[in-house]
Amino acid sequence: MGKRKIIRLGLVILVAGIMIIGREFRELRVRIQHKPTSRFTDFNNLIGV
Repeated sequence: MGKRKIIRLGLVILVAGIMIIGREFRELRVRIQHKPTSRFTDFNNLIGV
């Protein structure tokens, strides 16, 4: 019983993580297209350096 709940929770977290990462990459890609020269600075901003 408990194992099934843990698996379901893991799947929900995984899907949410993929959605969040996908959104971040989409925003980053749009930024790169607007300013091709500042690709590295945008990547550093995404990481938080």
